[in-house]
Amino acid sequence: MITFKELYSNLDELKVVSASERKRRSRAAKIRNKNPARLAKIARGKLKMKDPAAIRVLAMKKAKDFFRDKFFPQYKTLPYAAKVKIDTVLAQKYSSQVNAKAKKLIPIVTKSEKEKVIKNKQAKKDA
Repeated sequence: MITFKELYSNLDELKVVSASERKRRSRAAKIRNKNPARLAKIARGKLKMKDPAAIRVLAMKKAKDFFRDKFFPQYKTLPYAAKVKIDTVLAQKYSSQVNAKAKKLIPIVTKSEKEKVIKNKQAKKDA
């Protein structure tokens, strides 16, 4: 069993490992983002409509943003802890309103998604 003092004495080594791990992950992400197969998959995805579940998620996000801007206009300038508190208040107090607003936003989000797909297909045709 490792004691706290032993763990604390090795803390500097742990930080070095995590920093090198972050660098390694960053390099791997750069390589991954240049992968031609991955780029082709992303391009194919832009030519397809999102499924209804994903559209519902987008509508919920827009509804949350709507109520957040309405009741807490200073949200973007607040520190992280205050944002978390506001998010919990929204979830507790306004969840039914957010759900109703999201339900109304689904056709709007679907329409914008269709327009985006049409625009992407046209851009591919022109290229």
